[in-house]
Amino acid sequence: MKTRGFKTAIMVVLTMCLVFSLTACGENTKDYAGTWIGNGSSTLILNSDMTCKYTYSKWKHAEEGIWRIEDNKVVVADCLDYEIYAEIGESESSLLFQSDSSTWNDELFIKSN
Repeated sequence: MKTRGFKTAIMVVLTMCLVFSLTACGENTKDYAGTWIGNGSSTLILNSDMTCKYTYSKWKHAEEGIWRIEDNKVVVADCLDYEIYAEIGESESSLLFQSDSSTWNDELFIKSN
């Protein structure tokens, strides 16, 4: 009987450790929601509802899409014909967006609000 109680206590402790470690590792989307100004004449607006808008100074319209945090990256999809992503680092005020597409030029975005 004592062994069963001990095993249960160990399982509870391990479960709590797992829950707290997953919570601590998760990035808060509110940290990245806002307007981002790119050094290549573009603007990226990441909304708190996980939608986004991408504009480029030479375009007459904005492209709309969605964004998410995945594998320690901010990923923007559906605005372009390909995804762009930025590694999450220590700074929440700048993001270097990259893509696997050869048509995208890496661009540094600075958070304006």
